[in-house]
Amino acid sequence: MAYQAAHCRATPNKCAASWGRIVSKHAMEARRLLSPGGIARRERPILLLGGWQSASTHDGGALATAVGILRCGRLDELSTMVQSCQPEWLLIGLEIDDYDVQRAVHVARAERPAIRLALLGRTNDWHRCESWLRRGCDAYLDSSASVTQVLSALEVDSDLEVSVVHRSFHRVRHIRAQRPRPKLTRRETEVLNHLFRGMSNREIAEVLHVSENTIEYHMRHLLSKLEARNRLKAVEQATALGLV
Repeated sequence: MAYQAAHCRATPNKCAASWGRIVSKHAMEARRLLSPGGIARRERPILLLGGWQSASTHDGGALATAVGILRCGRLDELSTMVQSCQPEWLLIGLEIDDYDVQRAVHVARAERPAIRLALLGRTNDWHRCESWLRRGCDAYLDSSASVTQVLSALEVDSDLEVSVVHRSFHRVRHIRAQRPRPKLTRRETEVLNHLFRGMSNREIAEVLHVSENTIEYHMRHLLSKLEARNRLKAVEQATALGLV
């Protein structure tokens, strides 16, 4: 399993000691329930707001429907759907911005105060993950997670009363703890922010009204300070360190 407990809401020592055994049990249970002829529909459904790639494929979509994952197409439909189906979980897709996530949580809990919140996020975005855990998010999962992985993670969360976080976000936290943040100049920070948006050196030069050679100079310093081999690794390291 690629999930870890962020914190325990019951007895931390007991939860930590039994974590590996419990996760293995749920992984096997998920395989049993989701095998052909063994699919079990949830007592209370999971309500999905926004997109989720794994549930958009033919097989993933069929499985999601079979186990009781319902789609809510728009935020203005959420209140009616929560009222009618009384879901256990509100699962929010990647493309929903934080403002609308907060609105969705407010709307859903007005109809069902006990509803639990799970978010799908980009790998390495520990800043957002940490922020939503502080705001009471119950599970923060990688947006590429399969339907089976998400079901298993949510079952573990419900049964153990822990917050479940995808392992990749813990790796990012470990990087931050082990490495000091490099000191960037104002111009290097500007170049890095444009690089994060996927812009080329030429495009960055045009935006900042400098020559392409100047951008290449700053880029070399960025790669060195971030200990990155290329532009992609530079963005990954900067994201992990909370620089963008």
